[in-house]
Amino acid sequence: IAGLVYKTKAGEVVRNRLRPWIEDINALPFPNYDLWDDIEKYFYFLGQLWLIGTRGCPYNCTNCEELPLRKTIPGRRYRVRDPKNYAEEIQYHYDKYKDIGFRMAHPFDPVFPLNREWTKSFCEEYERVGLSSKLPFSIFSRGDTFYLNSPSGGFDEERLKWLSDAGCKEIRVGIEAGTERMRNDIHKKNVTDAQLKETFKYFKKYNMLTIGYNMLGGPTETKKELISTFKMNAELDPNKPIFFIYQELTHDLEGMGLFMQDETTSALMPRNKKNTMMRKSQDRATIQFGEPLKSENYSKRWRVMFQYFCYLYFVTKRIFRLLIRQRHRFIINFIRFMSRGRKEGANTKIVFAYFLSSSGDNLFS
Repeated sequence: IAGLVYKTKAGEVVRNRLRPWIEDINALPFPNYDLWDDIEKYFYFLGQLWLIGTRGCPYNCTNCEELPLRKTIPGRRYRVRDPKNYAEEIQYHYDKYKDIGFRMAHPFDPVFPLNREWTKSFCEEYERVGLSSKLPFSIFSRGDTFYLNSPSGGFDEERLKWLSDAGCKEIRVGIEAGTERMRNDIHKKNVTDAQLKETFKYFKKYNMLTIGYNMLGGPTETKKELISTFKMNAELDPNKPIFFIYQELTHDLEGMGLFMQDETTSALMPRNKKNTMMRKSQDRATIQFGEPLKSENYSKRWRVMFQYFCYLYFVTKRIFRLLIRQRHRFIINFIRFMSRGRKEGANTKIVFAYFLSSSGDNLFS
């Protein structure tokens, strides 16, 4: 069986040949989420279903698993789904789960609107199956996506209008860092500050909710650069900014001279007894509150405190805006949501994060 690794009775580890990527992803059946025992709980806390269309990503960002996946497994990693097939799958799941809290579709394609014509076709199909007025959707983009293959050479406003008309209500963008040195020289995003600022300006024009993803504490990052990330988010003003602690997972940094031999490289599996952890085990199991890497520019404690400072500022700002719009509904939903999370034994930080992003009216605010 291609792709299988197993151990014989004699203790020998056998590695079969690697299984290549499936070429025709349109031939795959729609996934059966009924196999998920707590699917109703999932919809209660998130309000959205994460769907998989396009496989892989054509970019080479050093913080992402896509680069080593392409290098390790044979075949074509980046494969694009037929837009008609994709829209029909979302309709299929909506018909099944609309009565148990399915309120927003979230295609998990890393660069959803990358191809201009594909984006147009998907929007047309989404409207054709009748979802544009029933089920809003949220997508991932990059800060430079709407400039690629643009007829004008600048920001492709028409592409954004297609998405808006089809029912796209939220766009998630990797800001990553507040300086071009970190974002482009280290993380290899190749997105300029000017592109990010103009992109967020157009998103606001079309009333798109925005989620801004940031990484704190990347290789060689300084305190001044971290503060620049805070300032960049204050200027772009995403509706839901998120600040991750940079994690060395499958990063290809050795060739850049940035590989860090750190006793806490693996947050979940300490390498030796001298390992000093900043995070509790429950937090280390999340990508948002992971164990920071050691840095020559600041202590782990400083980086964790800086993350808390960022959240304190932007979360306070978001709560104030939501209170003005929702008034007493916000308080009632908060008590109900957090009580349910406590009952389920969930991580309080994560439950609170999803309350602000997904609960009740917050999903569309």
